[in-house]
Amino acid sequence: MSKLQPLRIGLCGSPGAGKSSIIEKLGLHMCKQGVKIAVLAIDPSSKTTGGSILGDKTRMEILSQHPNAFVRPSPTRGILGGLALNTNELAMLCERIVTD
Repeated sequence: MSKLQPLRIGLCGSPGAGKSSIIEKLGLHMCKQGVKIAVLAIDPSSKTTGGSILGDKTRMEILSQHPNAFVRPSPTRGILGGLALNTNELAMLCERIVTD
């Protein structure tokens, strides 16, 4: 079996659109096939604590407990544009880990 190349998929949409649900279903399907996955869930930040406020990891509870999955909520910490400041670096690290 040849080694899979890392694949990045980005999802966006309004609150309540079902993003976490589809990520969990697709992620579990891939994990059951033996694929290692990383989910970097970008959340708006709380103005009080600076942490994530949506709690995507709690919405993907089954996936976040799977041994082939890594689920990480990343607060934007006020950065505009939809991504946290270090999202690209974190994605590159995850790709490196699953391909080594």
